[in-house]
Amino acid sequence: MSLPRFIVLAAISIIINLASMINAGFALWSLVLLIFAIFQFKFRDANRPATDKKTYGFIQIFMLAVLIFMSTMGLVGSYALGLFVYDRFSQIFIVCLIAAVLGLVLYYYLVIRLMREAISIFKQGRRAG
Repeated sequence: MSLPRFIVLAAISIIINLASMINAGFALWSLVLLIFAIFQFKFRDANRPATDKKTYGFIQIFMLAVLIFMSTMGLVGSYALGLFVYDRFSQIFIVCLIAAVLGLVLYYYLVIRLMREAISIFKQGRRAG
């Protein structure tokens, strides 16, 4: 995946998650992923020694694992926001719920793509080292 394509997908994820009102927290996590991806793609394309790529790949994998854990714990907050939206905006709850599911799927797609990139950077460093 290229950086411009990832930026577009992350921007769509931010917009959908904010529009859903239920997954507003995942909009913030999508922004964090966007910042993380910029550094990851620039390092991937840099001309670095294999040991640096192996170390950086391991750090990226660890950081993404922590990010996945923290954002998954954010599902509890999404449930609480869902109850609030259901209580205050019951007319548009179904639309918000559909947007929340789409935003969540897009968010986890982005996380999985970043994890695959981090694993490939780690393997690239291991292979050359």
